[in-house]
Amino acid sequence: MSKIRNEYIGLPDELGKRQAESNNKFYSEVVAGKKKTAGRLKVEYGIYLGTTNSALARIENGISTILEINGSETVASCVGYNRKGKARVGDIALNDLFNPAYQTHIEFMRRMGLDTLENSPQFTMPNGEGEELTPEILSSEVLKYLKKRVNDEIFSAVAVTVPAIFEPSQVEATKRAAKMAGFDQVEILMEPVAASFCYASKHPGESGKWLVFDFGERTFDSSIVEVDDGVMKVVSSEGDNMLGGKDLDNSIVEEILMPLLEKDYNISALGEDEKDKLLKCLKRVADELKIKLSYNSETDYLSDLDAFANDADGKEIEIEKVFAREEFDPCYTPHIQKAIDLTKKLLKRNNLTIADIDTIILVGGPTQIPHFRTLISDQIKPPATDINPMTAVAEGAAIYASNINNETPDHGGSLLDEADDNDGAEKVEIEVGFESSSPDDTTPVSIVCKDKSKKLSAKLTRKDGWVSELSALDEVFELNVIDGVNNFKIEVFDEKNNPVKTNVPEININKGFPVGETTTQLHYGLGIYNPYIKRTVFTTLKGLEIDTPLPAAGRSKPLGDLFTSSQLRPGNSEDKMNILLYNAAYGAEGHRITTTRYSGINISITGAEVSQLIKANSVFYITLFVDRNQGLKMEIEFPESGEIVIKNVVAVPPLMAQRIEDLEKLLGEIDAGIFDAQHSHPAPKGMSDFTQERDEIKLKIELLVYNSEIRK
Repeated sequence: MSKIRNEYIGLPDELGKRQAESNNKFYSEVVAGKKKTAGRLKVEYGIYLGTTNSALARIENGISTILEINGSETVASCVGYNRKGKARVGDIALNDLFNPAYQTHIEFMRRMGLDTLENSPQFTMPNGEGEELTPEILSSEVLKYLKKRVNDEIFSAVAVTVPAIFEPSQVEATKRAAKMAGFDQVEILMEPVAASFCYASKHPGESGKWLVFDFGERTFDSSIVEVDDGVMKVVSSEGDNMLGGKDLDNSIVEEILMPLLEKDYNISALGEDEKDKLLKCLKRVADELKIKLSYNSETDYLSDLDAFANDADGKEIEIEKVFAREEFDPCYTPHIQKAIDLTKKLLKRNNLTIADIDTIILVGGPTQIPHFRTLISDQIKPPATDINPMTAVAEGAAIYASNINNETPDHGGSLLDEADDNDGAEKVEIEVGFESSSPDDTTPVSIVCKDKSKKLSAKLTRKDGWVSELSALDEVFELNVIDGVNNFKIEVFDEKNNPVKTNVPEININKGFPVGETTTQLHYGLGIYNPYIKRTVFTTLKGLEIDTPLPAAGRSKPLGDLFTSSQLRPGNSEDKMNILLYNAAYGAEGHRITTTRYSGINISITGAEVSQLIKANSVFYITLFVDRNQGLKMEIEFPESGEIVIKNVVAVPPLMAQRIEDLEKLLGEIDAGIFDAQHSHPAPKGMSDFTQERDEIKLKIELLVYNSEIRK
């Protein structure tokens, strides 16, 4: 059987070099004059990339710890650019939201996976170079900002969270943003699983069904998470991408703040631009009041001078009032009720009752509103109160990352001045194999010395005094573990029992912390023509149904034969067949494909990828592999010829995919023009300059494509 592999994401050497330089740019100043020491064995970093706020956590001595930035546990997901294109991120950018000297963007995470920030107008980098801004470029700026917080070691591997109901193109966009920010290893984790890890860290050994109620500033997810035999997985999810804390703000503006101003000021005669600016300012006031009244029964509010400009009569607008918490509760009720109703729908769909749920975990700033918790307690059950809804996702992501092996060479390596390494002792390199989480009372740990000529032995000592037997390296150590975090110091000795310094001084093992599984949150399938109803309908690939644990594989063969739409002649790149992949929620099976979401995945196979003729209407089968990070690979089998084509695929926004196709057509026309000119008699002068310029243009196009991580 012939097997042709298409890696799909290969880059020219020059492109790879430039991207590497870009990824390492942040460390150029930090690393200068310093040297690296051994890195982390596990990833151990987690980032919550939120619509309104983001956060960073790291495992320190076995405990997930939020790394504060400027005294705050969270960073505003806000990016602003000055006229030269220099980015400002966080609260400093948020404060310039209405400053005309800055182009400032918020809430771009809601459009992840799309080509543009807004339907209109198009935003470009304000530096005269015309680079179009996209949600993932802005998200990469937030990730870079969080990355800079870590200045004591190299930070190149991370787990980044996404909402449970993110589609493949949105997940891919998140991974691209992290790669742009300079992360070499990017693990993707669903927010409900991350929040559950945070809860589990405070309740080691607890099992059952947990309900994660994630009400963020812009999106709502409700997920059932099951923990059984030390394994945690998302059973099912329900949500609304257009429901969140901003809806509460809008209601406060419409029902409280605007009526208050209309009593004393001429608002109705303002122009549309003035009204729009006033509404944006009032939404910030609403958010501020919402937060203050979450912790206080009332708050005395006085607006800043020039906060709202003037009304239509030239009178300066201001707000001065004592607001009571009870005034705001009616604004919240319909939105909270909608979230609760979606949660009840989720339970009903999974044949569960409220009594089947052991714990409710609240995530998101709005869930700290007392009225919020009252309604949830009354209609579902009282929630857990021992995790921070604002930071739980980041903390849990770091815990998840502590179970994943670090695959980068430098991640976690300390950045030390030469003088800091004062003892000059040579370190012996050892490799330590272990699982960070263990459900059992004992767990195996392997320690191997890379230099096989050395005869070394070791023992491991737990912080509370328990000590393992002294054994030769290359043996398996059986460690006794107790509930919670177990910190083990690794002591290595030579043949004369002298201590030997190694690159791994200690490890941490958590007993009672579950191992997390991610799952598919949508069906993966195809549009297949149904001759009985004469329509193309959505058909799920067998093995990639919704809520399937990842990694997983889905196959078309059980669904019946698929047939090629055109012939593929060996070596002919003009012969092409396309396979479109679709995603669908519950209840979509058998429905018209026009009602289903296109995933942004178009797998093209050309004659250049086959070694034998594939006739039109030939039978073929596909197998789609989805890894734990929702990365995709497809295997296309042509059984009549024995041909197999394997392709790594990336979900891209449909509009962006079209742009790439247009660029490829343009390059083809340029190539044809150069070919004709080169074969004309006499050949035109300056052809070498022309072809060099063409190569430079092509490189610029490839760099533009690569910066969006659309690898083709």
